[in-house]
Amino acid sequence: MNEILAQETYRPKLSILDFGVKAHYRLPLSPRLRADVFAGPTYYQSTLRFERLAHYAFFNEQQDYSFQAKKGTFGFESGLALDYRICSMASFFAEVDYRCAKLTDLRGDWTEDESSIFGSSHQSGNDHYFWFFNADAYGQTYPLITFDRDVPFDTNISGARKGELNLSGFSAAAGVKFNF
Repeated sequence: MNEILAQETYRPKLSILDFGVKAHYRLPLSPRLRADVFAGPTYYQSTLRFERLAHYAFFNEQQDYSFQAKKGTFGFESGLALDYRICSMASFFAEVDYRCAKLTDLRGDWTEDESSIFGSSHQSGNDHYFWFFNADAYGQTYPLITFDRDVPFDTNISGARKGELNLSGFSAAAGVKFNF
């Protein structure tokens, strides 16, 4: 038998818009080279989306679950940029940024649709949280996530806590700037 008995698709998506006020200090290093040091507070507006689509051949069961949480948080950004002027209209640049921010207590809207040969159901609400937990199976421990109203609880679950997304980290960019 070569039939696939189950097919599950997961679609996570995190979108972030940031709004910040930064202080800049520009320092000429030579007639063509300039350094720019900057830092300041930033507000991050985020949207976490998650979809789980599942189809099981047994009883032709289809399960669709979606979750969406919107949350804002404050953080801090700082960085260093170098500009090398090629001519009056263009320059090469290289920049390194650091961001420090964290999203916690993500609560959102959810829908769940199920159908099988026995019928169908639809449920929805706005009371599910994003959870992290560890699950023990076959002598191994696996870090997992779920979305539910209450803390995950079972004999094989440990370390259950509300999920947290750490937005902190470095980024780098390089390219050509054009001045008009």
